[in-house]
Amino acid sequence: MPDAMNITWMFSTINSYSYYYYAALDLTSDVRYDGGTVSSPSLVIRNVTLSDGGYYLLGLTNVDGTIYSSRISLSVQKSYPNVVTTGFYAVNASNNVTLTCNFTSSYPPVQMMQWYRYDSDITTGLTGKYVGGTLQNPSLTITDFQPDDQGIYKCSASNLYGTRNSSDIIVYLDGGKQINVARSTYSVYTGDDVILSVSIFSMPDAMNITWMFSTINSYSYYYYAALDLTSDVRYDGGTVSSPSLVIRYPNVVTTGFYAVNASNNVTLTCNFTSSYPPVQMMQWYRYDSDITTGLTGKYVGGTLQNPSLTITDFQPDDQGIYKCSASNLYGTRNSSDIIVYLDGGAPVTLTGQNMTGSPGTTLTIPCTVVSESISTVFWTFQPSDQDNETEIVFSYSKFYWYSSSPSLRIYYLNTSDIGFYRCCANSSSGLGRSTPVHVTLKGKQINVARSTYSVYTGDDVILSVSIFSMPDAMNITWMFSTINSYSYYYYAALDLTSDVRYDGGTVSSPSLVIRNVTFSDGGYYLLGLTNVDGTIYSSRISLSVQKSYPNVVTTGFYAVNASNNVTLTCNFTSSYPPVQMMQWYRYDSDITTGLTGKYVGGTLQNPSLTITDFQPDDQGIYKCSASNLYGTRNSSDIIVYLDGGAPVTLTGQNMTGSPGTTLTIPCTVVSESISTVFWTFQPSDQDNETEIVFSYSKFYWYSSSPSLRIYYLNTSDIGFYRCCANSSSGLGRSTPVHVTLKGKQINVARSTYSVYTGDDVILSVSIFSMPDAMNITWMFSTINSYSYYYYAALDLTSDVRYDGGTVSSPSLVIRYPNVVTFGFYAVNASNNVTLTCNFTSSYPPVQMMQWYRYDSDITTGLTGKYVGGTLQNPSLTITDFQPDDQGIYKCSASNLYGTRNSSDIIVYLDGGAPVTVTGQNMTGSPGTTLTIPCTVVSESIRKQINVARSTYSVYTGDDVILSVSIFSMPDAMNITWMFSTINSYSYYYYAALDLTSDVRYDGGTVSSPSLVIRYPNVVTTGFYAVNASNNVTLTCNFTSSYPPVQMMQWYRYDSDITTGLTGKYVGGTLQNPSLTITDFQPDDQGIYKCSASNLYGTRNSSDIIVYLDGGKQINVARSTYSVYTGDDIILSVSIFSMPDAMNITWMFSTINSYSYYYYAALDLTSDVRYDGGTVSSPSLVIRYPNVVTTGFYAVNASNNVTLTCNFTSSYPPVQMMQWYRYDSDITTGLTGKYVGGTLQNPSLTITDFQPDDQGIYKCSASNLYGTRNSSDIIVYLDGGKQINVARSTYSVYTGDDVILSVSIFSMPDAMNITWMFSTINSYSYYYYAALDLTSDVRYDGGTVSSPSLVIRYPNVVTTGFYAVNASNNVTLTCNFTSSYPPVQMMQWYRYDSDITTGLTGKYVGGTLQNPSLTITDFQPDDQGIYKCSASNLYGTRNSSDIIVYLDGARQKLCSSNINRTKYDWLAWHNIDHSLYCCERINKYSLLDVSAQ
Repeated sequence: MPDAMNITWMFSTINSYSYYYYAALDLTSDVRYDGGTVSSPSLVIRNVTLSDGGYYLLGLTNVDGTIYSSRISLSVQKSYPNVVTTGFYAVNASNNVTLTCNFTSSYPPVQMMQWYRYDSDITTGLTGKYVGGTLQNPSLTITDFQPDDQGIYKCSASNLYGTRNSSDIIVYLDGGKQINVARSTYSVYTGDDVILSVSIFSMPDAMNITWMFSTINSYSYYYYAALDLTSDVRYDGGTVSSPSLVIRYPNVVTTGFYAVNASNNVTLTCNFTSSYPPVQMMQWYRYDSDITTGLTGKYVGGTLQNPSLTITDFQPDDQGIYKCSASNLYGTRNSSDIIVYLDGGAPVTLTGQNMTGSPGTTLTIPCTVVSESISTVFWTFQPSDQDNETEIVFSYSKFYWYSSSPSLRIYYLNTSDIGFYRCCANSSSGLGRSTPVHVTLKGKQINVARSTYSVYTGDDVILSVSIFSMPDAMNITWMFSTINSYSYYYYAALDLTSDVRYDGGTVSSPSLVIRNVTFSDGGYYLLGLTNVDGTIYSSRISLSVQKSYPNVVTTGFYAVNASNNVTLTCNFTSSYPPVQMMQWYRYDSDITTGLTGKYVGGTLQNPSLTITDFQPDDQGIYKCSASNLYGTRNSSDIIVYLDGGAPVTLTGQNMTGSPGTTLTIPCTVVSESISTVFWTFQPSDQDNETEIVFSYSKFYWYSSSPSLRIYYLNTSDIGFYRCCANSSSGLGRSTPVHVTLKGKQINVARSTYSVYTGDDVILSVSIFSMPDAMNITWMFSTINSYSYYYYAALDLTSDVRYDGGTVSSPSLVIRYPNVVTFGFYAVNASNNVTLTCNFTSSYPPVQMMQWYRYDSDITTGLTGKYVGGTLQNPSLTITDFQPDDQGIYKCSASNLYGTRNSSDIIVYLDGGAPVTVTGQNMTGSPGTTLTIPCTVVSESIRKQINVARSTYSVYTGDDVILSVSIFSMPDAMNITWMFSTINSYSYYYYAALDLTSDVRYDGGTVSSPSLVIRYPNVVTTGFYAVNASNNVTLTCNFTSSYPPVQMMQWYRYDSDITTGLTGKYVGGTLQNPSLTITDFQPDDQGIYKCSASNLYGTRNSSDIIVYLDGGKQINVARSTYSVYTGDDIILSVSIFSMPDAMNITWMFSTINSYSYYYYAALDLTSDVRYDGGTVSSPSLVIRYPNVVTTGFYAVNASNNVTLTCNFTSSYPPVQMMQWYRYDSDITTGLTGKYVGGTLQNPSLTITDFQPDDQGIYKCSASNLYGTRNSSDIIVYLDGGKQINVARSTYSVYTGDDVILSVSIFSMPDAMNITWMFSTINSYSYYYYAALDLTSDVRYDGGTVSSPSLVIRYPNVVTTGFYAVNASNNVTLTCNFTSSYPPVQMMQWYRYDSDITTGLTGKYVGGTLQNPSLTITDFQPDDQGIYKCSASNLYGTRNSSDIIVYLDGARQKLCSSNINRTKYDWLAWHNIDHSLYCCERINKYSLLDVSAQ
């Protein structure tokens, strides 16, 4: 409101580097579009093409301007044809049949279609056999149908994007039976059960069905033999009533326990089933050792003919665990264990054979105890080399068993575990002891202490490992990777004998010691361990070696009496590589010793330097250096000066700086007391030496640090500088230092610009060059491929879009290809007039231009009226100008990116009275607004403003150009830019902008009318070093003319500073924004900043660091470290302080928000993770905290159990710890159930442990940085239950049945089992919910007696035939099952067309609540093939066909006087939808007798 003038739909044709370039859609000429008008703004796109995919915007314009919608994304997928056919055709012999094939594809159109029989192409139109099959007539007619024409047909349709096939079409000679195969292919694992799903139809009823199997496939021929479903117990189903075939895997079945009286015989049964491939071999085992039957009479049976095993004369030694196996062509399957024991009083304990374990692993010695009642189970141990047998002490960490599961687990096997073990059980009837099991060790193992080491050259390093070998190791070999190429590592054995740097690396001492590490020792190491069984290798050990430079130490100051000698000490250390050269310097110039006697020493043997007969000219800054193979390291500066009265000021050599940078001229002042330090300057081309005026922004020094910093170097700074110092003893002046400039620099104002096409943009830069720049070149990357940018120089001369880009004006102005015209033409009658039209576009070039009058095209060159208007001659000449030629003209220019129109050109007949120019006849829409344009031209009305764009969108801080052009006749006197300061109730109040005094503005003049707006800013200086008790002024400059700055504020450490109260702080106002701190003291040090606020918000300055001037230094070895959690790290620093440092403090930033860092001091005393951080050892060592628990606890009922939880974190200290059971908090100390779980006593004691206390526990520790959880702790009641999962992974198709096979064991008996399903998987956590197996009909099994879970797919079930009496109602049943996802929609169809129920009363039902369909008043027209479908989240499944016909049709049709038995075939014709009574001619065909 006011009304929209128009709306424009725009489309992004290019998306590059996340920029979207939108162009207006032409909704008028493209017939695919509809809508997109003010009255109907939604956009309809018909027949969508792939190129329509992209991003859309809608722009809405009224008199107040234009707004844009949010972005709308349209993703277009390739559209393949849709092909629809009918599934079955039953055809009478010699008849014709037409197979329908309908396809739809609006875009791209179908270009080809094809019919196939058994996947072979059918060629139509050659012989007359096949008719049709073309784009114009896609259906296929088969003429004179014969038995050979039966088969599976299909059709396909192809468009530009690909080909889509129809479903199979089965065409057969008319008869009455059908087999529907659910799937043609199944893939299962051996041992799986599988259901081959089929459904059958037969009229009359089927007598039997036969499943057949191809036993041989040779040369593509299949030989099928009938399966014997009766005698093969693997098969189920395969009957007329249940035609699907269930195949179960061959199995081996035995009985689990046999209690045998002494000296009796016992027969162990073993039954197996496998019809094909047949069982070829069976075998019996005792303790996994083969039993050979038939040799001694001890064992009888165990053959394919008699698989059961009879043990004769059963004795105690025959007790044990037996099993049998059956093998066929596919493999072997074992029975479950069969426990056979001597029936009697005392318990029977059965173990197995002798066992061998690997060191460091867990070994389980099986034991089965058979007894009526057992009081205790225990184990004994007898070492191999001793006679004493002792009872084993139970331990969770070493020897573990319990009564209901007496097998012994030995953890972390080692040599002390070698010996004989017996399983023993006590009951009221006595003690049972197993035969001894001898345990030995065999194997080898290498334990690597650390996988990564990092050392410096010259360090010693120990690669720590431990080994185990049984039998004993023969040798070990350390290997080193000398080459790493293409990620392959080539290891060569190290020669530990001849290289004296190596130690260890033997069987008795396997760790490798490398002394005096060299750079070439860096790489990867492996340890190989060899015994008689072979060789194993350790995991890879990485050694990183950093280069070690020499360490150079000197003394800092020497005060020397005139004519004396002085010796400057220089000590260096470098173990490897050794120091090869040393050198002394004065002011960075080499000193050559031994020539004149002035300098003595300075050699590797005598590194100190003696200066003889010391004179004033010998004063200066000295240093020494030491070099080894890796490089050179310098000492710190050594100041040597003449001991005396006046201060000594020492500078250095001449210096050269780069323009725009900061240059520091060093100066060292030596004196007992200094009153002032100052600098002098003498330009290179002048003789006058003047004192330099101190300035924070240009020349900066202070007494305690007299070196001169020159900011923003430029040509006026070239000259000679002296450092001067005054004291009570006199004036000291340094030798002059000559400063020159050299270099070149490019300053880029902004690295990124974002503009709209058609905007002007200025790429702002400034340059400096000494010597003077010869030229500058702007370059543009024309290609970006694989992240490479190829730049080519821009042609700024011939491309009129460019301006600037020269040495004197380096910024580059890019103007959009534009169209420029002259706004008004007053023409005398009958004269010619030429309307100028100039356009610029170097790339893409202008491809077309056009002139218009009242928006209608002008065609030039036909009649001579209009001349020109071409790319070669774009101006338009109107000849013989008459009143009818008056009007509004414009020209346009088009390139690859689009079309731009000129502004309007008003052409009128020159005369006295004003000329009013309107336009053509107009047509409006009722209810809309129609605007009839009118332009009035007169001597007094000749001025015009052309606005390039009505809307701009920029970020705060961007520069923006509001582009306009003006026309005025006579010439404009001035222009005024105005800004609306208030917009209330749609009224705008404009006030003139002050372009003169506001530095943000540029342009806005008659000669340059476009307005440039630059953003306000806040500028400060970064560092201030202040002498104690002095005043210091912190500068703060800001610019913002409109909205004006309304408030400014100073802060110290983000706290407001209030000025003017005490005299401490002066200034900080809008009139005097700089802040003066008076009487500066240590407490005034800190981080300051200022801010400026206007109507739009607040902008802060950068931080200003203000500190007390002094002499201290911190050298940081590295500014960045990257480590893994849990690593130790050393933050290396060195410090210097004069006078000596009293203390140092390490600080850590606890919060980083909006690039501000808040530091707090670390507590290095009480936090055990830290080391160092003192004046004598300033580097900080940080060690990491952790949370440690034990994983499993098996607890006897009613006992107490203590769950340990250890954590370490001194800083930040642990502030809270918590225990959880199944992720729920545990509250300790309330009832006595839980004890502990506090910071003082973190372990948790569970008292009176009961079954309800079982579960998964964990503890957590929290400090300032966050919370870390322990690993899960499983706590359970000591007992015996087990779930055996047959397979952990299943892969099936939707619609398949699947059996999740498990078996369970429980002692005492299981009460129930629960199947659970993870409904949500988020961030690797699985949330399981119990399945409802009772009410969901898809599920079967899942009970204690039948634990495996059967899942059947949701299905749709109907009844196949309905014979209905005329005018009766009939209800067609449709049942579907799908518990999850639920059925969301169901539908009935007749001949594949939707049925709409509830409109006329003809059809009732067909809803989710009442899915069956009732057809009322059944008539002949209602006969047909019906089906229903059900849809859920995963898709749609259709029912089988339901044939509904009028009852009595067969009797009525087949009431001929001839033998009616011949006319008992009722057929439904799929083409004309009629019922036929047919006489059987032969087994292939029926003869039509009559039709209804």
